[in-house]
Amino acid sequence: MVNLPDAYLVEIGKIAVQWTNLETVFELCLINVAGLNANEPRAWAIFAHMTFPQRLDVFGAMIDSLQDDYPRLQDYKAVRSIISEAQDGRNKVVHARWLYEDGKATITRLTARGKVKHSTVPITVDELRRIAELIGKASIELWKLVVVSQETLRNG
Repeated sequence: MVNLPDAYLVEIGKIAVQWTNLETVFELCLINVAGLNANEPRAWAIFAHMTFPQRLDVFGAMIDSLQDDYPRLQDYKAVRSIISEAQDGRNKVVHARWLYEDGKATITRLTARGKVKHSTVPITVDELRRIAELIGKASIELWKLVVVSQETLRNG
């Protein structure tokens, strides 16, 4: 069992909460872009069991089909980049094997796609804080992309 100091646990908790917020914002944006009503349970059911990458693919296809009517959606690629970076940061933390020795935390990531590979790197509380902030930024940028685009169209 790894006994991480509370400062690490607090930031890991922030990452978890920020990620949940991002997923909620993402689902609301998907529902919005699909032209559905968020008060209708069926709208939520459509996306409930999709993986995050599937949601990104669906969202990208919807954005592509709407760009003529919503020119602001052209900013999607920049927002997608922030979301992908946030996802990488979250995955780095959530899917890591943690070790804390001699006052230093390290994480090990393992992949087995054709060949088993692992990498062990140090991680700091500040790095965890930056990941949580990046995930929060991704939520805000995604929301602005969808809401501002729709408001611009409605208000001419």
